[in-house]
Amino acid sequence: MRFIQLIYLAEIIDQGSISSAAKNLYISQSALSQSLAGLESELGVELIRRSKMGVKPTYFGQRIYDDSKGLIAAFNDCEARWNEMLRERPEVVGTVEIICTPGANDFLSDVVLEELQNAYPNIELIIRRSPEMQTDFSPFLSSQCSIGVGACVDSAKEWFQSEAEMNGLECDFFSREVPMVLLGSRSSLAEKESLTKEDLKTLDVVYYSYSPTPWFLHLFRGTAARLPNKESIVKYVAGSEAAAVFTPSTIRKELTTYKRSLRLVPLSFEDTALVPVLHYLVHKPEEQLSQAERYTLQMIRFRPYS
Repeated sequence: MRFIQLIYLAEIIDQGSISSAAKNLYISQSALSQSLAGLESELGVELIRRSKMGVKPTYFGQRIYDDSKGLIAAFNDCEARWNEMLRERPEVVGTVEIICTPGANDFLSDVVLEELQNAYPNIELIIRRSPEMQTDFSPFLSSQCSIGVGACVDSAKEWFQSEAEMNGLECDFFSREVPMVLLGSRSSLAEKESLTKEDLKTLDVVYYSYSPTPWFLHLFRGTAARLPNKESIVKYVAGSEAAAVFTPSTIRKELTTYKRSLRLVPLSFEDTALVPVLHYLVHKPEEQLSQAERYTLQMIRFRPYS
């Protein structure tokens, strides 16, 4: 069933004539009759009865007509509101700088940037990655940014929130993700459905060279390598026995690329060896933000991080 079929039915009953309805709808009488026949066939009931006096709705036809008129009126109301909303859309111009964890970079670059350019094409969005946003606010405070995305483990959330408050920042919970271990397909553990703490102790792990000692390092046998970016870490893992730890949203694009060639295997855990990572949207009070920053903040909140 298509909405247009209900519009056609309502017009036929309103006009009391298929030929008059066809003229009002600017379609041929045969096309309108076919639409009606298709709707009746799909519903399994006759909707109108024809006579020398014109057409009249059947019992079921009247009920469907009444509901259709309500739907059509609701759609027309929505269309009017949408048009008004778009007419009133402000002309927002400005540059917005956001500082974020490497994990949030893809979400902001791929999802928010695209949405922002569609809605407010005159806002220029600059995204700066900072691994330190996983441990403190100093990169945010020393930058010119008014918006940031930081991360912490569950046990540090109270510290994270209080630190934001002490620095005059607002801190909104954004997302919760459980990290996974990434293995190359040649790894002896790649065939498993999930990993245990004992499995992790047989693996060396790769992580960012500019990052402080990661919180998960003690779970692994040792360090395989420290590399400068996500791309080099993924390539290293795909061609070795080493592992890496990422949240699902961080590695979404790489998994799509490498899983096609069967070179990467993401694995979860049978226990809680890896604790959830919490992401927070950090920003200056909204009254201190520019118009472009306020609309960018609104857009980030509109698209949940996932």
